Amino acid sequence: MAEERVATRTQFPVSTESQKPRQKKAPEFPILEKQNWLIHLHYIRKDYEACKAVIKEQLQETQGLCEYAIYVQDFFWENIKLPLKYIMKQLNSTRKIGRSAIT
Repeated sequence: MAEERVATRTQFPVSTESQKPRQKKAPEFPILEKQNWLIHLHYIRKDYEACKAVIKEQLQETQGLCEYAIYVQDFFWENIKLPLKYIMKQLNSTRKIGRSAIT
């Protein structure tokens, strides 16, 4: 008669990592640019008053660190393609970061 083969299965120990409870949600970090879409929406619809209100609110929340809000706000003030104020603020913020890293 033919030999019967007994199927043996190797059982591996269950890893403890799979048994640990996982966080389902990543930790939330403050998003400085969270209302850019709304600023853009008001701007392209030419609803400038609402756009200015959202910009003001966003800049207050972020303490002036929202790049897009500054950029669009400078379009209202200067009405030029590359606002000098935007460029200067970016240079100043870069310098502040560099100084704080050194000290």
